[in-house]
Amino acid sequence: MDLDVGDYLVVKPSLKADTAYVFQIQRINNLTDNIDTHIPITTNTPCRSLTSGTVNPPADSVLPAFSLTPPLTFTIAGISENLIDRNDLFSMRLTAPTYPNILFYYSVRTVPNFIRIIMESPPGTTQRFFQADRVPLNIEGPFGYHRGYMETVQPSMLKYYWVFANDTNLNTHVHIKLKYGEYVIAPVQNPETVFAILDPIVEDYRSVPVPVQIRKKVKRIQVPLTNLDSQTKTYYQSAYGSFGYPLKYRTYSEAIDIITRETEAMLKVIVR
Repeated sequence: MDLDVGDYLVVKPSLKADTAYVFQIQRINNLTDNIDTHIPITTNTPCRSLTSGTVNPPADSVLPAFSLTPPLTFTIAGISENLIDRNDLFSMRLTAPTYPNILFYYSVRTVPNFIRIIMESPPGTTQRFFQADRVPLNIEGPFGYHRGYMETVQPSMLKYYWVFANDTNLNTHVHIKLKYGEYVIAPVQNPETVFAILDPIVEDYRSVPVPVQIRKKVKRIQVPLTNLDSQTKTYYQSAYGSFGYPLKYRTYSEAIDIITRETEAMLKVIVR
């Protein structure tokens, strides 16, 4: 579902987060769904084997059989060099700490669609688990990954990395179809509207009034991260002045008080 100016975007910052942000779209920059690229690996990129050791691609953009890539970021041919991180071969520095009111949107689709995908931030962090935190799952495990498609948003100051895996016995050229956009966002200043969009759990529903009717589209995006390290949490807090609105309250009046307070904190940081 594409968003228009005035629509709402709900962002849950991780799979385990008990908070979420509610933003309203103020403007949309550079929304495109025709960025065609390839998996950013070369013959010099060491890929880890799903069995043992490492293996190099037989050609650029070809993921060897039974292997996975190191954590990668995307670049677009022709982008200005001052946006490239010279210490990162595959980096396109899209995140800008000076623009907290811009939220980057990505959908990543692989061709062929059997390629496994996991997103990491920071790189190397295990992001999937079986039965809560009992068993860590990585992209080489039996499940826990996406296959062929992933959608996310990227807050200011954060840098996302992508790992791709090929669990077939064929060396595979991996084509990437990347949809990218920049949403200019602002906090929703009416706490009743935020409450209605969030639809949180309230332990005592007796005082909850008829919810505000939402007349605009609402899109909900779950950032596909499980583990948020302390630095990532600090980035969220710095970018937005808050870690989001809680998804559970004791009473409606408590919800309105907390939502109002968190919105005021966001307005001090996000609005430019």
